[in-house]
Amino acid sequence: MRARFFFILILIAATSAAAATTIVSYTFEDTLTPVTGAGISSISWNSGGAEGYATQFSGFGKALSVSSFQMGEYYDITLDATGFTGIALNDFRANGGISAPLNWKLAYSTTGAGGSFTDVATFTMSSLTGVGSTTVAGFLLPGAADDNADIVVRFMATSSTRVDNAVGTANGTVRLDNISFTATAIPEPSAWAVLLGLAALMGVAWAQRQKN
Repeated sequence: MRARFFFILILIAATSAAAATTIVSYTFEDTLTPVTGAGISSISWNSGGAEGYATQFSGFGKALSVSSFQMGEYYDITLDATGFTGIALNDFRANGGISAPLNWKLAYSTTGAGGSFTDVATFTMSSLTGVGSTTVAGFLLPGAADDNADIVVRFMATSSTRVDNAVGTANGTVRLDNISFTATAIPEPSAWAVLLGLAALMGVAWAQRQKN
């Protein structure tokens, strides 16, 4: 019974150490500062549009709203994932004005904004505000992102076609909301030492019980 108790304790400790948690969360309620992870993440853009906030997604408060996006322009989110593994960008919300670019892609760099970017997925922008019609799927970053201080996730416009499907020079407002990252903390050596110590105790207890 005692050996089983130690085994349960080890399972609980190991599970807690390996649990994914939210390390960054942006809600954009009149601020660019994330409500979680303010010291490890920031957001920027190169459209030249001014920072603004608008109520765009039913029941989710305000969203970041920036104008003047054209083909080739983007939002960048930086992330310092030092001490974390299994980093994932969660699903988020995005929509645009009717003159905003229709076609977009998600890409990432593990060597900073000046490094090489790898494309992950494409999506089309919608002007609708219903949550289901404006959700963009996130993705799990590769192993190169683990314990990495120079991650950048980029949302880039890839065509001049507008959200209203007019062909021409797209130039419009793009809104983002509820962006977050989850990850698992890499255990400190001392934490692993505790787990190994518990495992050793459990082994001794089990061996003694087998002899009796």
